[in-house]
Amino acid sequence: MNKSQSCVFRAACAAAFLAAPLARGGNVNAYLDGGDLVICGTSSADNVGVRQIGPSTWRVSSLAGSTKINGSSYQDFDPVYCGIRIDMKGGNDGLVVQDGIIPKSLCIYMGSGNDNVALNNLTIGGYSIVAEGLQSEEVSSSGGYLRLKGDDGNDSLWVNNLVVLYNAYWSPNTVDSDLLTTKAQTSGGSSSKWSTIAGCSGNDRIVVQNFQVKKLEVTGGSGKDDVAVQVGSLPNFGCERFCIDTGSDTDQLKLNMAFAEKLMVEVGPGKSDKVNVVGTFADCAEFEDCGTNGFITGAASSFNSLWIDSNFTHVSGTFITY
Repeated sequence: MNKSQSCVFRAACAAAFLAAPLARGGNVNAYLDGGDLVICGTSSADNVGVRQIGPSTWRVSSLAGSTKINGSSYQDFDPVYCGIRIDMKGGNDGLVVQDGIIPKSLCIYMGSGNDNVALNNLTIGGYSIVAEGLQSEEVSSSGGYLRLKGDDGNDSLWVNNLVVLYNAYWSPNTVDSDLLTTKAQTSGGSSSKWSTIAGCSGNDRIVVQNFQVKKLEVTGGSGKDDVAVQVGSLPNFGCERFCIDTGSDTDQLKLNMAFAEKLMVEVGPGKSDKVNVVGTFADCAEFEDCGTNGFITGAASSFNSLWIDSNFTHVSGTFITY
């Protein structure tokens, strides 16, 4: 992603956060559990920022309103050498996690409420030896993964510039200033865990841009959802399995430069769902419509094997099979 696209993404995220009313926040509890950073929200409208400020140091801070972190505006945590677990609980919450390397996993549960989430410039997964003086924590052969769940409410989930590694480890001598060009060393094995992004019930907006991951599942749940995804890379796809289920009601889905060995798309039992496929490549692709009167449009997309459900009664554009 170029700088202008990144600026557009950041501006869109900022607009989404500023549009949300600044209700009174609570006192968020954050602490270390072994090598994990754990953050627990409240039933109020909490606004929390999380970012890496040192090799194994992460800062949790209040973004807006009266949200406190353990009674203060921010608190630093060290050493974080495993994962980050966040449960925001109820309320119309805002959460930004950005600019860091997370050795194992990032798990986020937003709880009920109209929530805004932005994940930006993160690398997840591997074998961390960046915390000097600590015993190295080796990752299983499954590597890293992302779990992001919005739950009830009209949520906005934004994911930008994320890399999920598998079977790799970090060395202090290989860490570049640009997280997306950081070099990782392979530790063997070939399996990988699924990363998941779930909007759940409500009219959700899910935007995924420049996501490098082996296995990804995106689900919209019930409600009128608007989903846009860019994942994988050429020439070797990068993504092994990519599954999308927009859920029930009338949804919109845009695949823009999505590259996967196997691509599976399902739009739920709504009427007149719309799917737009642009610059997308897959070895095997399936598009299923469990509703009626579906629309699907293709442009500059190519597949070795392609199946489009007959419930997509409006098919236009170009779908190339090779």
